[in-house]
Amino acid sequence: MEETNREPRPNPYNAEFKIEKLDYDDVGKWSVRLSKRNRCGHDRHCLVRVSHCSIDKRKSAYFIALGLKNQKDDIIQMDFDARETLGISGSKSTSGTYADLEIRVIERGNWRALGWYFCHRDPGVYVPAFAWATSMVLAVAAFLLGLCNLK
Repeated sequence: MEETNREPRPNPYNAEFKIEKLDYDDVGKWSVRLSKRNRCGHDRHCLVRVSHCSIDKRKSAYFIALGLKNQKDDIIQMDFDARETLGISGSKSTSGTYADLEIRVIERGNWRALGWYFCHRDPGVYVPAFAWATSMVLAVAAFLLGLCNLK
């Protein structure tokens, strides 16, 4: 039986993952690579919250989950900034380290997903989000001014 035909995991779930380096093209985009099963059956580009519980504290962050080429269930690929944010110890080359992580897929239409766009580090994500918010405010103002002129 192929691993890709297995049932998706429940949302959220805890598992031990082997941490691997992210491909160079994906570094700095605040994304992780997971198998489809680990994305709870969702397609690529879903928003996930990844949490790491260490002895003293719990750290979590939001990422875009991309597909994993080899589809192994025990692997997560993330860049150095993501590992540092989650408090996964090790040097810059922590490839091969194991960590217990909680994965939660954030459903579309959730306010957390909207907030993620405004708090993202990549200007290619947060600038269009602020442009959208500004245009929505201006549209509402124009609508209200249009109603005032009808009276």
